[in-house]
Amino acid sequence: MNRFENILVALDLSNGETEHLEVAAELAQRTHAVLSLAYILPDNNLHQNLDEVLAKQALAGIEALRTQLTERGIKKVSVHLQRGEIVQSLLQIAKSTDADVIVLFEKHAETKHLISSLVKKIIRVSPVPVWTVLKGSKKAIKKILCPADGSPASKEALSVALDIARLYEARVHALYVYEPITHVPTLVKVNLEEVNREGYAQAEQQFAAFLQVFDSKALSNELLQGEAKAKILESLADYDLLVMGTTGRTGISRFVMGSVTEAVISNATCSFVTTHAQTLLPERLEEELSQIEFHFKAGLALLHANKPKEAIKELAECLRLDPFYVPAMLKLAEAYEHLGDAHQAKQHRRQAENILERLWGKTLTDEIIKDFASR
Repeated sequence: MNRFENILVALDLSNGETEHLEVAAELAQRTHAVLSLAYILPDNNLHQNLDEVLAKQALAGIEALRTQLTERGIKKVSVHLQRGEIVQSLLQIAKSTDADVIVLFEKHAETKHLISSLVKKIIRVSPVPVWTVLKGSKKAIKKILCPADGSPASKEALSVALDIARLYEARVHALYVYEPITHVPTLVKVNLEEVNREGYAQAEQQFAAFLQVFDSKALSNELLQGEAKAKILESLADYDLLVMGTTGRTGISRFVMGSVTEAVISNATCSFVTTHAQTLLPERLEEELSQIEFHFKAGLALLHANKPKEAIKELAECLRLDPFYVPAMLKLAEAYEHLGDAHQAKQHRRQAENILERLWGKTLTDEIIKDFASR
């Protein structure tokens, strides 16, 4: 089965960058896939005549690209021009085109290893793999690194990595990093050397069991010990592509990726593909998430309309459906602040911070809260 039958490319016509389009075109040629070109017009509410001029220019630019692609032998190329918020619009196009992968461009090397907030947002919420092409990193794909920890997310990542390897006649190296315990509370008397020796042995068994699912001559593996981020980045220097899983399926994971994944891709020296644990949600879960999103959007709209009391009802319904839905907690804190109820505001914000800090640490928690405060 061909994993990549529908490829969506997000275009930025203002900078003329086409490295990611080249990557997508090559993938389409190898898979005979439909290649969809998407450009999102900013919703600036400019003068109608000016909006029309910009739309015509954008459409002409995309059509020119389509002509170039068809002349190269890519027969199935579609064009999508949409106005609105970039992330949501791109996801709508991905859904309408039944996209199997979204291809993005990132000026990573020019920003001192800081991936843009836009790319991070798309990675966080995309239900399909996101292939991010770094500026100046295009080269033949022969060696793929796939960090794996035995989780469902890393299982999906390794599956995607092997599919890519088959297309490019490449090899995949699965890397498991065991992070030893370095300190314990003073009152706890344990032999750390023995604990870590047992932990490493257990990691070996878990990794071996994880790899049994994958039967491929293109797959090699390695178990290292140390800090996961450092070991992965150290190994990455020898590879052409990184394929890495992000976290989870619901709640918090709908807007945040794992701290190790974010740290690695922020410092990556090659292009990378990020995947989620699964690309299709069970019907019941999808319905529940739709309800949560409906009430959350209603709460946001009421907050923006300066109606905090009504917003609280909608946001509270989100928590009834999912008690760990952090976005609703943060916006509830904001609503109570509007009402002057500092106690309730502090309680909801602290609850959100506790959940995030336990999962992702203080630094990432601050970034998430800052991100939601701007919405």
